[in-house]
Amino acid sequence: MNNTDMESSADDSARAPEPAALPDRGKASLFAGLSFVCGILGCGALPILGTIGAIVFGRKARALNRAPNDSATVTFFAGAGLILGGLQVFVAIAGICLVLFFWAFYGLSALTS
Repeated sequence: MNNTDMESSADDSARAPEPAALPDRGKASLFAGLSFVCGILGCGALPILGTIGAIVFGRKARALNRAPNDSATVTFFAGAGLILGGLQVFVAIAGICLVLFFWAFYGLSALTS
């Protein structure tokens, strides 16, 4: 047996075992941050992609953060992203209804002139 085999076996026994079944807070906080950033971007720079991203990432973060000892920061940022995304969906639907209302009562010529 050479010296390198002994060193590798000593290194293997000195390593700590991997923790089993611990909740992954890194993924939840990543998705919560992405939800919040997408919600802010959806207000101006990327309206459609930002809104979809805010809702999808916010729901994913909330799903990963369901535990008795969940993180308040993750809950806040995921909730803020969901609220921003939902607000943008509401504004888009209200805008479409407003355009259809004016089109129905005043005709298409009122929108173009």
